[in-house]
Amino acid sequence: MGCRRVLLLTTACAACLALAPSAWGGPAFRPRVGGAMGLVPPVTSTGVFASPELQASAHKPATYHGGQVMAGGITVHAIFWGPAGSFPGSPRRGVLGYERLVAQFFVDIARDSGRSSNVYSTLIQYAEGTKPGAITPGKYAISFKRSRDMVIDTHPYPASGRCTSPSKKIHTCVTDAQVQREIGRLIARSHGRRGLHNLWFVFLPPKVDECISKGVCGTNSFAGYHAVSDLGHGAVIYAIAIDPAIEGPVPNHQDPEGFPSAESTIDTAAHETEEAITDPQGVGWMGPNGFEVGDKCERPVLGKPLGHAPDGAPYNQLIAGHEYLFQEMWSNDQGRCVQRTHVTANPLPLPQVDLVQFSPRVAGNIERRRARVHVTVKLVRGGPTHNQVTVASASTTTAGDGGWSLSLAPHAVGDDRDEIIVEYAGPGAPDPHRQAILTGNGGNAYTESGWTGWTEMDNGSRASNHPPSVAFGPCFQTGVEQYTIAGVTAPGSPTRFCNTKRGVATALLSAPLRPGQAVTWSANDNRAFSPPTGPAPNPHGGLVKLTVPVGEPGSVSLFSNPIHKFFTQGGFPTCTADLVRQTMRCAGLVPGRRYTLHDSSRRAAGFANSKGVLFHHLAVKQGDVVGLSNGSRTITRLHVAHLHVTVKGNGKTASGGRCQPGEYYGPPLAAAPINRQAGSLLGGIALTGEICPLSGEARGLPVAHVEQTDERSGGETVGEVTHIR
Repeated sequence: MGCRRVLLLTTACAACLALAPSAWGGPAFRPRVGGAMGLVPPVTSTGVFASPELQASAHKPATYHGGQVMAGGITVHAIFWGPAGSFPGSPRRGVLGYERLVAQFFVDIARDSGRSSNVYSTLIQYAEGTKPGAITPGKYAISFKRSRDMVIDTHPYPASGRCTSPSKKIHTCVTDAQVQREIGRLIARSHGRRGLHNLWFVFLPPKVDECISKGVCGTNSFAGYHAVSDLGHGAVIYAIAIDPAIEGPVPNHQDPEGFPSAESTIDTAAHETEEAITDPQGVGWMGPNGFEVGDKCERPVLGKPLGHAPDGAPYNQLIAGHEYLFQEMWSNDQGRCVQRTHVTANPLPLPQVDLVQFSPRVAGNIERRRARVHVTVKLVRGGPTHNQVTVASASTTTAGDGGWSLSLAPHAVGDDRDEIIVEYAGPGAPDPHRQAILTGNGGNAYTESGWTGWTEMDNGSRASNHPPSVAFGPCFQTGVEQYTIAGVTAPGSPTRFCNTKRGVATALLSAPLRPGQAVTWSANDNRAFSPPTGPAPNPHGGLVKLTVPVGEPGSVSLFSNPIHKFFTQGGFPTCTADLVRQTMRCAGLVPGRRYTLHDSSRRAAGFANSKGVLFHHLAVKQGDVVGLSNGSRTITRLHVAHLHVTVKGNGKTASGGRCQPGEYYGPPLAAAPINRQAGSLLGGIALTGEICPLSGEARGLPVAHVEQTDERSGGETVGEVTHIR
């Protein structure tokens, strides 16, 4: 992401970028850092910034991620936080001072609210559809009164816990957490309002830096961002703009109102206001890898000037009679950055697909009240010769409310190597008619880039009874989340109380969880996006909800979580059957707890060790279903595969034998898959691995590790091998 005046990468910023390397090597600018969204690069940096993520994002639409937008109109509160006289006065006669010029900008966009003559005319395209069949159009309605909403805040900066600016010339620095607390103080003092109808925008004076985290500050990483804060009294949507003078000299001849640094700040304010409205909580509108509607247009090209001010500076916006020069905004309908638009369409409603891990049932809703729309679902996996194999397919039609449900039995969904294809046909069918769901090609959810897949969710939760709680991570930009206890959906989404600094949402419970109470976690996100340049483009995508089980309170995981610094996840119960040794190994359990293995008439009990692992001899055979009980409920069931291969001599592949048709040959995934671009077939885990041929014939399969994954539990079978000399 470049800046409209200059581009990003400099020696001063290299340290910042090094703090956020991409998962595949090399520095990359991230539009999101922690809970900060829509970062604007430093406005006075020089050089050329090239990012594969930006280049890929620049030509992709913003997609809807299932959450709320500020669709009902907002009131902006402009807070100028600094000692008296710290903001610069007028540079010359006839030009407004810093605070008044920024306030004039908000007055002007409020006066022209609803018109198609400026960049905010794109807002109406970004609607909200959080309930089936209920679409709330975007609304360009911004309110700002100088006497009411311009706040001159001379409250002293915090005396302790300050950050350290990367610039040796800047001696005053505040943290993002301190900004949040200051906004909270002002809201409490003025009886101000929180929620999705108010944007609290903080402006800092020259010589004051602000840091999101250590080393990620205004002097080296950003000119502004927006975020959501909840300090216990409700959500607050806020934004911050850093004065550009702390980064270096501000470019001249780009100031049609006559005040270069203030107008550079206005550019940042224009960017963050648009993005706060369209993506206030991180689950609104953005590209598949986190670039929002302002980020996609941060570049040197500003569009054709409307004219020039008396000093020769161009302007590209005429708002309430005043001339401004700032970036364009992304128009989804036109597929490009624009200065203004008359186009108001939006792609909602998006079709909904619901997937429950280890279940053959797939359900959904086309989000239109239309019966007899044909729906076909295919489960596709990578074949032994790197071809694509459809291992299961089923069809149905929608009911009168647009809902549908079918079964892929005997196969089940829930592996990140799967591709789920959903095809619609007939009058009223969603367009595009084909969705490709690649849960394992979601980018990198641990850096707020892309969506979470099955593996991340399996190993991203923790239940506890000390105190009674459930926690989920990562929780930011992972879709709209819900959890259930004993089949009852809990009120309040973890999305709303996500600690964006830690990336973990913790919900306190009113009572301890009992052994018989099963807990599930779901995340609904736009996982059906397919790039416009791909083989089956679906630029608007579709909402896909994944639901996974949560381990028992106190269970231990053997999985290495990338955010373990802030979060230790609970165990995910799975079992392995060894047909050679006639043993069972179950992991992800509660240390010291007694468990029972049951297989038809056979039962065996034992205690999990200090690592939450249970070992036991059990005479299991191919085709058995072995349940693992904690005494109150069965927490997992292993479907032992029909797996028996024959090897001639020292052969490296099987000369004969059988395996479970269509299921993965080999162990389950041991780490969360991470790839460069969400939704792309290139570089992701989808359609990799190897499956047993649909014939069930094991001939030609590798024999170094004779294992097969159970798609209905995530466990595995270690098979029998017959050697022939």
